[in-house]
Amino acid sequence: MALTTLKEQESIDWGRLFHSISQDFEERIVEEKKYRISSLFESGSCLITPQVEEIKPSSLIDEIKRVLEFYRNNFYEIRDETAIIDFLLQRMSIVKYLFEAPQKISEYFGDHQGLALEIIRDPEGEYEELFLYIKTNLEPDDALNRLDKLDKEWFLNIPQQEILDFNINFEFI
Repeated sequence: MALTTLKEQESIDWGRLFHSISQDFEERIVEEKKYRISSLFESGSCLITPQVEEIKPSSLIDEIKRVLEFYRNNFYEIRDETAIIDFLLQRMSIVKYLFEAPQKISEYFGDHQGLALEIIRDPEGEYEELFLYIKTNLEPDDALNRLDKLDKEWFLNIPQQEILDFNINFEFI
């Protein structure tokens, strides 16, 4: 199992990463707020102007650090941590589901052999998606049935705008 090494973890310069995103990040926050508000109005579920919580860049980075630390502490594999950090900075709504996912996965897969986070890019590099892989040695039909049940009873009930570009799949070991 290829875990990120202590040397790789130390190589991330959080201060530099934070400063490199500051202006671009503020623009993304504004766009995210507009999207959330327009989604509420389009769905007809909002009768008054929603209060949108102000998101601070430093708290976003702290949340990403916490989720990655949680995965490392549970010996889950993180493939290309820098790419995952950049991805999550652009799609913060996924972070809370990364905290929930291991518990939900255990309910359906029991003693799975671990989890792995990985960014998958299309060959042209125009599209990327975060995959959370469930490492398993189950028979393929059994693994597929469990994943289908996880999808139907939890994952597909999450509002799609919150998990755009996030997927759960299994990986045979």
